[in-house]
Amino acid sequence: MAIQIRRGPVIKLDPNKLSPAEFAAPLDTGELHFCFTPGETKQIVFSEDVVEIIDAHTGEVVATLTADVKRAVADAESAAEYANTSAQKAVEKSTLAETAANNANAAAEDLVSRKDSGEFTGPPGPPGEAGANGIVTTMSGQYGFEIREGHLYLVYPDGTTPPDMKINEAGHLILTI
Repeated sequence: MAIQIRRGPVIKLDPNKLSPAEFAAPLDTGELHFCFTPGETKQIVFSEDVVEIIDAHTGEVVATLTADVKRAVADAESAAEYANTSAQKAVEKSTLAETAANNANAAAEDLVSRKDSGEFTGPPGPPGEAGANGIVTTMSGQYGFEIREGHLYLVYPDGTTPPDMKINEAGHLILTI
């Protein structure tokens, strides 16, 4: 088989008309194409062309990478600012909580001190009427509160379910009915 090389203007290059292992050289562009099977060709690039292509696109690649890095830096700065703001708010809330706890302890100590000094004890009142003899018992649904050694206790009858109560985040006692 003879060596075949087609040549001519690029506009007339039809990859479907090339034979396997045939070269095509469009003279107006300085390109060289190689056919593997009819319709399947690849443009051959020379080392000088690769250097030119890389040089031609280096600025574009650098600009794209620089823009990407700038965006990443801006995102990181934004995240750091958000984290710092959140940390500052947490410190402020912690300070407020500590102040509230100190105020509550001071109020409790003041009340205990005033109670111990008798400030809340008044003179005895007149005697009341005599009550009927009877028995004191607890019933389901009854409960009470008692303070022991500075702690609040909920008291309810044995064998019953305690009422649905909790202390919320603000320190308030909540009864769910």
